[in-house]
Amino acid sequence: MQNLNELAKEIHAGNVARGFYKVQPTLKTQLMLVITELSEAVEADRKGKYARRSNFEIAMRTGRDFQDYFNHFIKDSFEDEIADAFIRLMDIAGNRGVDLSNFALIKRDIHDVADFTQSKCDIIFDMVHGVSYITNSHYGIHEMIQCIDMACKVWNIDREFHVTEKLKYNATRPYKHGKNY
Repeated sequence: MQNLNELAKEIHAGNVARGFYKVQPTLKTQLMLVITELSEAVEADRKGKYARRSNFEIAMRTGRDFQDYFNHFIKDSFEDEIADAFIRLMDIAGNRGVDLSNFALIKRDIHDVADFTQSKCDIIFDMVHGVSYITNSHYGIHEMIQCIDMACKVWNIDREFHVTEKLKYNATRPYKHGKNY
């Protein structure tokens, strides 16, 4: 697994290069964007839209169009939206200097953070609730990154794969991904 501090810096540098930091966003704006990604994950779950990773990997062996295959097999899936939330939190960590070097040291039992016997929607509600209480606390950002990481384990989402592929995809997108912020 890649060093999380390095990953946070890499993600943040990519977002700076794509124009997202021409004006420093407020922490509230950044956290709201995490919430929108979590909301998009709920919508994907409601629609039954899940990544078709094996199809993607088979298609990629042909060596053709990464963007097309990503759009077809991964984009806007539940796993993709969870990866987006993780990426946004890592961007905040990179931007605000949150130290993630002790990430593995403070890991708690998965059930200490959330009751993973609940539906995905209920768990994501708990995550949104947690995000809404972050107030510039490095600990709170760290805690939410950890919560998403643990949820990925429970839901059998290969977070590292989905984050890596989404970062590759984001590198192909236009300035600010065609958005205002």
